[in-house]
Amino acid sequence: MHYEGIAREPSGTRVAYLEEHYVRRKDDRVTDRLVVYTCADGRPFARKQLNYERSPLVPELKMNDARAGMNIVLSGASGRRELTVSTRDDPEPRHHTVPGDPDVVADAGFNELLLQRWDPLIRGEDVSFRIVLLGSGAVHRLKAEHVEHVTVGGEERDHFRVALGGLLGLIAPSIDVWYSTRGHVLRRYEGISNLRDERGHQLRVVIDFPVAPPAAATEADWQHAMERPLDTSCGS
Repeated sequence: MHYEGIAREPSGTRVAYLEEHYVRRKDDRVTDRLVVYTCADGRPFARKQLNYERSPLVPELKMNDARAGMNIVLSGASGRRELTVSTRDDPEPRHHTVPGDPDVVADAGFNELLLQRWDPLIRGEDVSFRIVLLGSGAVHRLKAEHVEHVTVGGEERDHFRVALGGLLGLIAPSIDVWYSTRGHVLRRYEGISNLRDERGHQLRVVIDFPVAPPAAATEADWQHAMERPLDTSCGS
C-alpha cells in the first residue's frame, strides 16, 4: 500500500516536509514500512525502513537523514537490542543498549502500543509506557490518555494525548493524535517530529494523513523509493 502525509509547522500554514509511506502486510498485519521524507517540492532528503516481525513495539529500523546528517540503526532480537547513531559532526558511531522490557517502545511502536491498548484508553484508563529517543538513546516515561470523541468532516475520531509523566508533564510539550473511530487509522499527529532541520534542531509539526483509502503499490514502487538519491538541503 502507499499513502502520503503532509507535515506543517505548528502555525498550520507552511509545509515543513512531506511523508511517503509504503507498507507491506501479511495475514492482515503490517510487517514492513518504508517512509521517504521529501521537501515541499518533492525532493527526498531522508528515508526510514521499519520491520515489525520481531517486535511491533520496538521495530528494527534504519534511518538516513541526509539533510540533518544523521544515520540511525535499531537492531537485535528481543532483550538484546542496540541503537547506533552517527552524525555529520560526530561520524564515530555511538552505541546505546535498548531495554528489553515489555513497556518499552521506539519510533512507530508508539502507534502500535496505542492500538493495542485502545479499549482501556477509551474506557478512561491511563496507559503508561517508556519510549526510546532515537537521536540520543535516552528513555523517557510517558502517559497516554483519551481526551475526547469528535467528528471531523463527517468522520468520527478519537483524540489521545501523550505526555511525560510526573511534574515534567506539566511543563514539557505533549503529543496529540487523532484516529478514526472506525478502523483506528491515524488521521492527525501534533508534536515533536523524529526529524531535525538543517541546523540540527528538533521540529514540531502537525501531520495530516488522508481519509481516502491507501493506493495499491508494487515491489517496483518500493525499490524505486529505496533507490532515490537523498538531498542534503531543501533550499534552492
